Amino acid sequence: MSADRPKFSKAEEIFMRASVQCPASVTAQSAFIAQECKENNLNPTDFRYLPLEDHQVLVRLTNAANKAHQHLPKERFQLVDAEQIVFIFKHDFKLAQDFLALRKEDLEYVYKIMYKEFIGGSEELFELKVRNTFGLSPKGFDLDSPDSEL
Repeated sequence: MSADRPKFSKAEEIFMRASVQCPASVTAQSAFIAQECKENNLNPTDFRYLPLEDHQVLVRLTNAANKAHQHLPKERFQLVDAEQIVFIFKHDFKLAQDFLALRKEDLEYVYKIMYKEFIGGSEELFELKVRNTFGLSPKGFDLDSPDSEL
């Protein structure tokens, strides 16, 4: 490992892999995170507030996200700020907790197949479709409100 490369926690690594696997979809990222947590015997809600509890985690995630976004096509390139990272991280890990009820095959179906059908579509409808498909309670969320309790 390079001396200038930061050391990431397990939760950070999972979050970053989910972001690479399923960019721009908290629902698909949450399914990926749920699968990773199941395989590693982790509780997603244990990590939900990590970027708020550790400023260095927040800085590392923000820097990593912006570095990764530089590789996107110009029309999709977008810098993210710390507030956005906190909101996405919180929601990804909260929804991952709900998705732990799904089987591995179902989680893979969500982030490998269903995700491709919803790229660029409504995230709220994607989450609702996943919940309806697998019989999960419809909790919903407000992506426009960073202060909403997730």
